[in-house]
This record gives sequence, C-alpha cells and structure tokens, in this order.
Amino acid sequence: GINAEYMGLPSLPACLGALSRLDTLFLQNNTLQSLPSSIGLLRKLEILDVRCNQLSSFPAQLYHLKKLRSIRMERSGIQKLPAFDYSLNITFQGAAACAEVAKPPA
Repeated sequence: GINAEYMGLPSLPACLGALSRLDTLFLQNNTLQSLPSSIGLLRKLEILDVRCNQLSSFPAQLYHLKKLRSIRMERSGIQKLPAFDYSLNITFQGAAACAEVAKPPA
C-alpha cells in the first residue's frame, strides 16, 4: 500500500493508475482537490482513505473498482458519491455529510 498522509499534496499524478497491485491508499490530511480518473485502474484497491482533504467529488471511474471495501471520507469535502455497485458492500465512513448519492448505471 501507499501511505501519503500529512504530505501537503495538492494533487496526485495520473500515473497512479499504473500501480496495478496497489491495495491500500492512505491520503489523509493533504490538500487534494481532485483524484485522477486513472484511480479507476487500481483493480486491487480495497481501502481508500481521503479524510481531511478539499475534494468536491470522486471520479466516476471508482465505479470500476470491484475489490474496494472501505472508503474513509470524513472532512474530505465530498458532496456527492459516484454510482457504485452497492451489492459489493463498500463501507463509506463519513458519507452522512454527502448531499447526493448517484444511481448506478443501468
């Protein structure tokens, strides 16, 4: 996994998606305003922690992460959850602050 907590990161490189074996991504307490769409290529990602950032939404590509089990998003700035396959039992910690949850694609 990658632990990039408390690093003051304003963004992540698009090449993040090339880390095909990545299973955990801890990004807590940075200044991230967005996540690259290439995050949808992290097919083995199980845990994503984006607490305490400045995000406004997740990229829709997160819908493709079938192994994703936990997203920690307290004080992340996220206002809208993307359309996930909710049968996958993903735990959204901090989702109560979201104003909207998108419907999964048909």
